[in-house]
Amino acid sequence: MIIQEFYIKKYDWLVRIYYFVDEYYVSLIEKDLKDLECEDVKECIKPFKEGKLNAGLTYTNPDYNTSVVVIGKTSSPEEFFSTYDHEKGHLAVHIAISEDLDLTGEDIQYLSGTIAKKTFKIAQMFLCEHCNCNIEKYKGKFISES
Repeated sequence: MIIQEFYIKKYDWLVRIYYFVDEYYVSLIEKDLKDLECEDVKECIKPFKEGKLNAGLTYTNPDYNTSVVVIGKTSSPEEFFSTYDHEKGHLAVHIAISEDLDLTGEDIQYLSGTIAKKTFKIAQMFLCEHCNCNIEKYKGKFISES
């Protein structure tokens, strides 16, 4: 598993993303969700606790300007991209709604691009066969950037 944390200054928003999650690390996610006052933690972590492939989750507490994104193990690079894109979309919409952005306008698209740029270094490892070898180097690491 790889944990990435980044801050989106424009919206004063903290994001923590868990990639390639297996059952072993679910307790960390459970703690984050409880810290964000998630009311349905058990149901949220169930697919990851069961080791399901191609599962994702985005949970946001706008009172804390914080989101947790989880991308479980995937069965292929295509499935990773689909799950990643799906959860990135949820993340952008959660922030946009909290910030009262037009969901059909340019601001949400720029926000989505910002998220893509901040996650690119990690996400590319799951998309590219040549970069895939770096996954082992980052496994179990916490990557924080602004």
